[in-house]
Amino acid sequence: MKDEQYHPIGAATIAKNRLFSQFHAQYPDHERERIVKSLVQGVSIIQVLFVTVAFGIGIDIKDIRQVIHIGVPYTMEEYYQEAGRCGRDGQPSKAIVYFNSYDISKGRKHLTDTMRNYVQQKNCKRKFILNYFGHKIPERDLPEHTCCDSHQCTCDDCLLSDVAMLLVDPEDSNDATCNSSTHLEDMSVHRVLNEQEISIIRKQLEQYRLTLHGQGRSCVGGITLATGFSFELIDNVIEQAATLKSVEDVMLRLPVFSRTHAEAIFDIASQF
Repeated sequence: MKDEQYHPIGAATIAKNRLFSQFHAQYPDHERERIVKSLVQGVSIIQVLFVTVAFGIGIDIKDIRQVIHIGVPYTMEEYYQEAGRCGRDGQPSKAIVYFNSYDISKGRKHLTDTMRNYVQQKNCKRKFILNYFGHKIPERDLPEHTCCDSHQCTCDDCLLSDVAMLLVDPEDSNDATCNSSTHLEDMSVHRVLNEQEISIIRKQLEQYRLTLHGQGRSCVGGITLATGFSFELIDNVIEQAATLKSVEDVMLRLPVFSRTHAEAIFDIASQF
């Protein structure tokens, strides 16, 4: 992210202005104290915090919206405590676990069968957790999508989100569900790129992607993980290249977190 990791844009490139940070035993004490104090007081600018399992014990931070586990916690008790650090203000929050076959293999010591079963669970995960702790699942009048990922929700919001573009009236420019950059009228009339144009755009996007690697092979996790500029993103750009109207349009319609990336994409896509 280079300079974009500091807030606001143009701010001094020092730790307290960074949008993300880490928190572990080897991190300087004064930095850990600053991070905790700002989070508890609700004045932190940090958007992503990389932490060990010890973070949050004895600390009440109310407005954490998401807890992401890279790998599977050993026990349900550990998972329940760690996932419970988000949503303490009562607002909708998510707990997500990323894992692969090794993470749940029998060769992984100390991992309980309960957690192996939990992450592979095809039925209600909320019920699974409550049953484990000896509780019955309470009656809920909320949409199913607010429960867990095992539910195939059929509420109006979910159904509408799937077909929103088909339901927008192209004559109504004030429709609250229609942004000018994704307006059906704008999208319905555009030419199709030919194979040569697609080839040129793809090559330029791939060349731009390579420039993000920095000096040498120090890009942690590869270009995709470090910058978000994946080959899948390139495919998405090509699919929508003829309909992109502005840099803001790129940021709205494509999974791009950097305005610098969005500007580069628009410059390349808009040449035809």
